[in-house]
Amino acid sequence: MESRRLFASRVLAAAAWAVASPVHGEPIDRAKTLQARFIAPCCWSESVAVHRSESAATMRAEIASMVASGSSDDDIVAFYVARHGERILLEPRGQKLTWLTVIPFAALGAGAVALARYLKRKRAAAAPEAAPAAPTVTVPDDELEW
Repeated sequence: MESRRLFASRVLAAAAWAVASPVHGEPIDRAKTLQARFIAPCCWSESVAVHRSESAATMRAEIASMVASGSSDDDIVAFYVARHGERILLEPRGQKLTWLTVIPFAALGAGAVALARYLKRKRAAAAPEAAPAAPTVTVPDDELEW
């Protein structure tokens, strides 16, 4: 009897979960993807998707409702950029992203070139210069004392 109740409760729970979940996860996936694109405006340290604050929860709900109402990704991004500025974006757009990815590698390359030039100069300075050859003196054998 108890096993039948357990089985029935599991069947009911599975049915309730199947009815409550959407037929396809596209809107939920899209909302989560959008939430991961924004920084929580309360402390500017974590993505809205994972941050545990009231403002992040509000943003998650707003994004979900915008997605459900049919707003495009660009419209949602433009809405939050207009409200909070470019800082709200987890990854900067346009040239800022290019500069943030190019500058570190360019600085690393310039540092490597500077280090190579420094080491080359240091080795050249440390290498002993060839001393001028001493004049050779030849002494006739009869003047040598054996």
